[in-house]
Amino acid sequence: EDRNTFKIFLLAVLGVIFIFTAVSTFNLFITTASGSYFLWAIVSSVLFLTLTVLQVFFIKSGVKLFFILFFESALTLIIFYKYLYPKPSLILLSAPILLFIFLALAVNHGSKILSNSIKIHFIPVARTIIPKAVTGLLLFLVILVYLNYFEWGRFNEKLGQALVNQTLIGSTPAFRIWTPQYSYNQTTQNFLEGIAENQLNRFKPTLFNDSSFDFESFNFDNLPAEQKKLLISQAAKELESTFEDLLGGPLNSNEPLNLAAYRLTKDYFKDLAPQAKSFLGIIIAAFLFFFLKGVAILFYWLIEFLSFILFKFLIAVGFAYVSLETRSREFVLLK
Repeated sequence: EDRNTFKIFLLAVLGVIFIFTAVSTFNLFITTASGSYFLWAIVSSVLFLTLTVLQVFFIKSGVKLFFILFFESALTLIIFYKYLYPKPSLILLSAPILLFIFLALAVNHGSKILSNSIKIHFIPVARTIIPKAVTGLLLFLVILVYLNYFEWGRFNEKLGQALVNQTLIGSTPAFRIWTPQYSYNQTTQNFLEGIAENQLNRFKPTLFNDSSFDFESFNFDNLPAEQKKLLISQAAKELESTFEDLLGGPLNSNEPLNLAAYRLTKDYFKDLAPQAKSFLGIIIAAFLFFFLKGVAILFYWLIEFLSFILFKFLIAVGFAYVSLETRSREFVLLK
């Protein structure tokens, strides 16, 4: 039985503060690409998840717990009030609903294990709470990404360019199969010339079979440097033409590769029909959710550790205490 209403109220207020901070700072991060907002979002998310675990141990009433979870989830909509009136966004409304559902499932599971245990085993109980709570929070955050970028038109150019840059950097090993001198910020011309030179050095130049230039008449390795340069330049032009036809847009040979990739990606999204854009947004959001979920799994231990340390600290300072109770149970025995 809960005996201290003030402390329960304090736990509820802290939960509201942490989730409000996590959602608002993450929303600011995806619209401004500021690293400080991202850091605040991470810290407040960890604190919120830690507090959720502690609420299960400190609050015995299931009704009070679910009431607190409801307010923690619902009050986040204050941040997005302008999208709720006069025509509410149903996708936005789904975010706190999903958060509440997964938090409720997490808390309910943890509370059942705790109530059926003779001794308090903190870590096993926490491990049943954290995955569902993390899922609910990540769903909320991914929905914000989808809404900002695909519904509300608040795409951040700086963040978009950073994502393209990181994608190109991560793809370096694959690109260097085609061009050993690959760099994500080299010019488009250097990139295409690198591919052409590598093909001419290592393989029969089958990529250029449709060209009017007679590549097969030459033994590339035996050519003088000037002729090699001319041949590479001609092959690069053929590649440029091929890529322009494939991508449906012009290439600027002096443009850095990362800027060209971002520009072409952005133009591609602009030309999509609204239905196709929404469908692609859902696919990207789903991919982002599973990616973030995979990363989050690596840090479950941190939430378990923090919640355990805080639990022990609060017990030590007298915020709560461990008590024993006797139970009587009815049995049916054969006579």
